[in-house]
Amino acid sequence: MNILGISGAFGHDPAAALVSDGVLVGACEEERFTRQKRGVRQPAMHSVQACLDMGGIDLADVDHIAIGWNPDLAPHDLRLRDSLANFLASHRLIRESPPPIRCVPHHLAHAALAYFTSGFDDAAILVVDGQGEDVATTIFHGRGRKIEERLRFGIADSLGFFYAAVTRYLGFSAGGGGKSMGLAASGLPTYDFPEFTLSPDGYRIKMAGDDKPARMTNWMRRFDEVFGPPAATSFRMDASTGLLQSPAELPPHLCNAAASAQAILESALVHLARLALRHTGSRNLVFSGGVALNCSANGRIRDAIRDAQLFVNGAAHDGGTALGAAFALATECGEPVPLVRSRSMFTGPSFDPGPTVLRARRLGLTVTSTGGDIASLVSRRLMESRVGGWFSGRSEYGPRALGGRSIIARSDRIDVRSRVNAIKGRESWRPLAPAMTADAAAAVGVGSDGLDFMIEARWLSPEHIEGPLAGIVHLDNSVRPLVVTEDWHPFFDLLQAVRDDTGHGVVTNTSFNQEFEPMVNSPMDALRTFVASDLDFLVLEDTLVEKRH
Repeated sequence: MNILGISGAFGHDPAAALVSDGVLVGACEEERFTRQKRGVRQPAMHSVQACLDMGGIDLADVDHIAIGWNPDLAPHDLRLRDSLANFLASHRLIRESPPPIRCVPHHLAHAALAYFTSGFDDAAILVVDGQGEDVATTIFHGRGRKIEERLRFGIADSLGFFYAAVTRYLGFSAGGGGKSMGLAASGLPTYDFPEFTLSPDGYRIKMAGDDKPARMTNWMRRFDEVFGPPAATSFRMDASTGLLQSPAELPPHLCNAAASAQAILESALVHLARLALRHTGSRNLVFSGGVALNCSANGRIRDAIRDAQLFVNGAAHDGGTALGAAFALATECGEPVPLVRSRSMFTGPSFDPGPTVLRARRLGLTVTSTGGDIASLVSRRLMESRVGGWFSGRSEYGPRALGGRSIIARSDRIDVRSRVNAIKGRESWRPLAPAMTADAAAAVGVGSDGLDFMIEARWLSPEHIEGPLAGIVHLDNSVRPLVVTEDWHPFFDLLQAVRDDTGHGVVTNTSFNQEFEPMVNSPMDALRTFVASDLDFLVLEDTLVEKRH
């Protein structure tokens, strides 16, 4: 049975996933094809075709389409019906009669993604985001391939909307919660948010307002009263790119607001994690929903529940509900969805770099065909403090660059970190991440469990903040590691070569894109970004492309 999963419930993060006989064939996000970050109001059209191509099938071969939201559960929310109508009216579907469509509740889709990729037969499932159809936080119990709801909290108590409000107050755009998390390390938690009540039965957030816009507005007023005025709205247009630029440095009261919001979010999530374990009796916790992308909070949860196991999928955001919906429907249809721990997010398409390499030659770039020995050449360039783009194999599913579409650099120099941020147009205070061998991770005491997807933070002891990680460690001594243990991983040979050259297997790893753009998808995307940026070299599979100096 072929089931095609679709996400994009609230007009963002559209994606598609194909599950055949209960097994994942492919999953990818629309933004990578259309080059519009988060694919706002775009139907999952290119991603659908990519999944069909990966499966070697046509739309007529699909038995069911699983939609990762159910408009009937929130008939007043017109976005849900509009998103479904927008998908059905897409250029890809309008010419064919679509297969039968089944709607999967949004939080169930989040839960199914987390549970079926965790490897746990029995698990407490915590889903936290802005909202599902009519809910913001849900606790499920996954057991024997069945998922049952145990507890829910409504939109009035949305942790996702609270964090979205502080993100707006700080001057960041929608979806900029990662910036708020990064900024938190620059401030101090000066306000303990008495609006939050954590109780044995759950939690409540006391903020006036009948709907999301009203509560967001009231949160903005509260932040203004407590911390001071919001971020300045003094923008200018960059004369080179045509993009809006805002002040890079933020005043101390905004840093304190970020730190205070992060602290209460972490407290609430740790409380909910313990509540989920208690209500289900499980010793395994899986966490999903957009809030589960908060790496610092995930690290705090792991520290707080040391007697239990934790798993967070790398596509915990709304884009992941495409695969979650497909898994949920496959199980309902009796398909044997395996309970196997996912260690790879490389579920997108692969590409032929040949035409792009030819284009690079025509542009006068230096092109070296390595015959498979790319790792040693790249390692030497990293040791020369060069910064490069890395394109290898299938693209990643989810917002993290994990070695398929990455920008790489040496990890031990602060000046190189500054250059990486400048190349990407990022604020100087935003953290980067290490990709590491298992022995390098053990040497600095971060272990490896939960570090497959660069989605959990670890805090270094003082003796480890210098050396190989000196150019990566954040202001609060945290890192967001990717630990590579399998020889099939795109970074495996590179990290071994770096270890041979330097004595440590660590490189700086961040997403291959410029600011305001999604990660590159195709080889041509990679070449365009390389030429338009100050990157020194580009790896296209086994070919090295360099600019003439």
